[in-house]
Formats: sequence, C-alpha cells, structure tokens
Amino acid sequence: MTRKVKKIYTQTGHHQAFLLYETKDFQETPRPAERRTAVGIRELSAKFPCISVGKALIEGALRRLEPIPTFSVMLIRVDDFFDVQDAAGDEAAISLLLDAAVVVDEVTRARNAFWGMIEQDLIGTFLPEKTEDDCRNIAEEIRRVFSLVREATLTIGVTEYPMDEYSRLDTVKNARKALNHARHYGPGGIAVFDATSLNINADRLFQEGNIHDAAEELKAALRLNPGDADIRNSLGVCYAVLGTFNRALREFRTAAGLCPESVMPIHNIGLVHEMLGETQKALSHLIEADRLLGSDPNAKAVFELPFQIGRIYLQEGLPEKAEPYLVRASALNPASGAACRKLGECLAARGDTDGAVRAFSNAVKRNPNDAAALSELGLLFHQQGENPDIALLFCRHSVDISPRNGLYHQRLGGLCLALNRRDEALVALERAHELGCDSQTLIDRIKGLDAWAEQSSEKKETA
Repeated sequence: MTRKVKKIYTQTGHHQAFLLYETKDFQETPRPAERRTAVGIRELSAKFPCISVGKALIEGALRRLEPIPTFSVMLIRVDDFFDVQDAAGDEAAISLLLDAAVVVDEVTRARNAFWGMIEQDLIGTFLPEKTEDDCRNIAEEIRRVFSLVREATLTIGVTEYPMDEYSRLDTVKNARKALNHARHYGPGGIAVFDATSLNINADRLFQEGNIHDAAEELKAALRLNPGDADIRNSLGVCYAVLGTFNRALREFRTAAGLCPESVMPIHNIGLVHEMLGETQKALSHLIEADRLLGSDPNAKAVFELPFQIGRIYLQEGLPEKAEPYLVRASALNPASGAACRKLGECLAARGDTDGAVRAFSNAVKRNPNDAAALSELGLLFHQQGENPDIALLFCRHSVDISPRNGLYHQRLGGLCLALNRRDEALVALERAHELGCDSQTLIDRIKGLDAWAEQSSEKKETA
C-alpha cells in the first residue's frame, strides 16, 4: 500500500487555497459496468440447500447471533468472478464461485460458523464467539486452501462485535469497510477493521462531496486511534472546507504536535490563518512548512508552498520577497498558468516590464482564457509602444472572458482613450464604474473632450 498527498481546493478571497491531506493508493476491484442477471445461486443452493442470500442472510444471521455476546463477521470477495464471466462465460464463473464456497464451508464448518451470499461475488461468514485474531487466522487458512484449488485470489475483510459504539448491524457494515481496506493491499489482501478502514472510507465520502459524513467517520477513527496524525489532519481539512476554522486549527495543531516533522498540518494551519485574514501568521507557518520540506532529503517538492508564500508576499506589497518563491513555483510546475501570471504581476511591480511580458505571455500560452494575464499584457504592450491593435485585442479579449470585472473594463477604456477611441472608451469606463471600479475622472474627461469638440464644430459652422 502506497501513500500520496492529495490537494483540496477551497476559496480564500479571490484565490484558491490548497489544503493537503494524505491518502492511500486505491486498488480498484473490477465491477460490472451494468446490472447483470445473477448466476450461480441455483448451483450453490443445490450444493448447499440451506444457503441464504442478501438481506435474508444478514437478518437471519443477526437473529441467530442475538443471544451471543461476541461474534465476528468476515466478508470474502471472489476477486476474479466478473473477469472470468466476461472471458469464459457463466459456467466458468459459477465453477470459480462453487470452489470458493466449498473452501469457505470446509474451513469454517468446524468453527460453528454459518455463511451465505451477500452479493453475487461476495460471501458473508458469521463466526460466533470468535475474535478478530481468530478470524485473521481463519482468513489466512481460507486463502491458503483456496490457492491450492485455484490460481485465483480471495480478498477478505474482518471485524468483531462488540467494538466502540457500533451496533450489531453496524458490524456487517464495518466488515465491508474492512473489505475495502483490504483492497488497498491488492487482490488477495486481508484487513481487520480499524481506524485505517474508517480513514479510507472517509476519503471516499470526501471525494463524493459528503463532507459531514466524512468528518463523522474520521471522529470515529480517532476514538479507535487518537494518536494518528494523518487522521487528525484529514479531520481538520473537513472542518476547514465546512468553514469551521477554529475546529480545523485545533485538529491541525494536534496533528503537528503528534508528528512535528509533518509538513501537511503546518501548511494547512498557514492556509486557515490566511482564510481568517491573519496574513503574518499564515506566512510564518507556510515558511516553516517550506523549511521542513526542504530539510527532508526524501521529500518531494510541493508546488503549492512556494506559490502560496509568493502570492501572499505579493498581496502584501512585497514583490522583492515574492519573486524567489514565484520563480521556484514556476520551475516546479511549468504548466501552471497561475504561477506564471503571479510571477508576471511580481515582475511588473518591480519594474521589470520585459520579464513581466514574458511571464504573462507564458501564462496565456498555458491558459488562453486567463483574463487577468491578457489584461496585463494589453496594458504592458501599450506602455512598451507595441502594436496598439495587439494591445487592444488582449484587453478586449479579457473583457469578453470576464465581463463582470471592472478593472479589465477600466484598462480597456484607458487604452481606448489613449488611442483616441473615445466612444469605445466611454462605454468601457462607464461599465467599469457600474462594476465598482471608480472611473468617473476619465468619464468626465471624455465627456469634456466631446463637449469641446462639439462646440468647436458649431463655431466653425457659424463662421
């Protein structure tokens, strides 16, 4: 099982923040693309006349287990069932399923267990008075015996009752979470339900946009393992996305205390402080995260850190401090139009017009619809005395892309005025003013010029 850093984008003012959390690479189990007619139930029923299926199995099993204070549930996935069905047909898939069922029956019969089919390729086994450790040993034996029968694999998830605050029915659900956990080890994996199982399920819920339920799963995971820094950090990300920033900071700080060398919680603390408008606190934590990352020879450089630091320095009017970070960000992610644009803004603020033009041009190459970069290019081209038609083209295009940005309308109006296109300038500047960008002085100037021109024309006609 491998780990990777994931990014969650959340809005801070006019910018996106990159919250970081850690997840695991997911080994996808092939599933049928469409609903299929179930096969194998008739053959299984012929061999095992008392077999139960689906909801009836679960309800019957829980009734039988009601007087028993402890039990475990084991879910066994026949990994290749649908692949075999697709490649060799129903009979081959049924044969595979029967072999798996026979092995499960033989291994569990002496343990006073009972089993049935949860789904077409999923065997559910209920083991009275067995612990997780007992079931792990039984799972290993099932897997070993099946490997002697078939060149195929079984993936197995295990959990026990009682555990934490979970009900008997929850135990079946937790076994499925353990099964998904086992999939992270690849086909043939075995996993016992634990905090990691909940973390994996929380990640799935988060990716589906179900942030509240993801947070609940993570809180449950922390009841099982309160010292897991990654889970703390993930819960903090949930809180930050939900806008409960104080809770987010509490979780990130706890995570940082549990794992002081971890970059992610420090980085995320910085971003939350920025969301709260606490710029200096944001900078200090992001710079610390950047230092931690740089001190780890095995760490992979993270584009977002220098980008965010550079962006905040630029926002604070410190382009000289922003420049080295934005240069590094652009080098780390040459495909990022946003990094090129911010570097262009930085260079323009430092008076490096040629460098700014190159940076904005690179931004437009990477994103032809980058309205901000196009508007800046139009302005700089005019300042450099370049072809006015090209400068106008850039400014007009920026307004077409972002028609509700007053600054872009104002730049277009100013350029049109400089080129003596007063009618177009007036339209652009009045629109800029409507959008909250104060353009009244330029509007009055144009109207004054028009009035003067009209009076001059009238005098000529009278003369």
